[in-house]
Amino acid sequence: MNLNKAYRKGHEVKIHKTDGTTVVQCFKLEEGAVMLESDVRKYFPDSNAVNRVLRSLIQIIPEKFRTVVKAK
Repeated sequence: MNLNKAYRKGHEVKIHKTDGTTVVQCFKLEEGAVMLESDVRKYFPDSNAVNRVLRSLIQIIPEKFRTVVKAK
């Protein structure tokens, strides 16, 4: 399973403390979160960069092909 699929499925991290206790933290992508592949990520350092490019692409999509999804 590749890392993106594993992360989307969710995973646990076990932290073994020096006092002998173990803390388990569960991680899963939040609804609406997007993971970028490493080759794409090097061009987009943060969410603002990704959103800026996507908004510019939206402007060149013909109106009849645009689908607007309402926020929950």
